[in-house]
Amino acid sequence: MSRDAATLAHMNALVFQLCVSAVAGWVSRSQQQAIEYLVEENRVLCKQLDGRRLRLTDAQRRRLAVRAKALGRKAGNLWDSKSSFCGCRIRLPEFYATRGC
Repeated sequence: MSRDAATLAHMNALVFQLCVSAVAGWVSRSQQQAIEYLVEENRVLCKQLDGRRLRLTDAQRRRLAVRAKALGRKAGNLWDSKSSFCGCRIRLPEFYATRGC
């Protein structure tokens, strides 16, 4: 391979890396905006409850617990097993609450 061809291949690789980085940054920003919207929506909805406990069916609690478990310990700073980050009272099924989900 000649020196010019090697330089061209290297430049193509750099352009590709730049494009991938730009797309990754855009996806990350849009995901963060979606998360911020959902957090704010939860705050608004919890405010409407006016301190009352959120009534969930067992199936709804189970669905939330499965999602919380998938997040793992990383989400531990957002909520505990008794309340969510917005202050709404949510009781998880004992099966999940005893496992620190």
